[in-house]
Amino acid sequence: MNEKALNEVKESGQIIHSRFKGVAFYLMILVVVSLMLVGVRFNSKNSLVIYAQQIDKPDFIQVFFPIDDVYSEENSERSAVIKYPKNGIKITLPRTPISHVRIDPANDATRVLISKIELNYLFGTETYTPKDLALYSKPIQMIDKLEITPAGLVVHSMGNDPIFELQLNFPSLSSQLVNLCLISVLLSLVVFWTVIKFKGEKLRLLALSLNVYLLVQLVTHQH
Repeated sequence: MNEKALNEVKESGQIIHSRFKGVAFYLMILVVVSLMLVGVRFNSKNSLVIYAQQIDKPDFIQVFFPIDDVYSEENSERSAVIKYPKNGIKITLPRTPISHVRIDPANDATRVLISKIELNYLFGTETYTPKDLALYSKPIQMIDKLEITPAGLVVHSMGNDPIFELQLNFPSLSSQLVNLCLISVLLSLVVFWTVIKFKGEKLRLLALSLNVYLLVQLVTHQH
């Protein structure tokens, strides 16, 4: 084998080695980003944002969580006295998986207008329109009717402690895993193409650490 052929074989080996190192480096980034997203997923809390107005008089709204299928004051969140909130009432949901919540829209007989409710979870939001609210709400006590109007859903209560339950439509576990995988791949590609611009192992590791840190801050802040 002549010298030219030897050089070609050597160059081919170097190219293969370089590509192998690139693939290995990307896979390492993919694992790091995936673990980071999984950690954020299991440490994040879902929330409800209720856009409501007390029509007749100011009152509070209280949301109960069915922990072990039992409602209690301990496992609930109560808003301040409200009438016309502009930004909605944010209710942080427990980490314990739940399929519904109990909503006490007021303390006595009154009318409450709910324009919408947002169910916020990592990488997504489910918005309940007035029609959705009427469909997924179940009156429990002291609710005369749920009336759909152009402004929103009007809850008519006819006595003390009106209560209704709202079904929560979280995406399925398989759907969440697919979304998590897709986001992991996309983010890891962004990090990879950013990091490989740096020369030297130490600079690349430093750039990798910085990118992962920024991703963590971005994801947790948006959530």
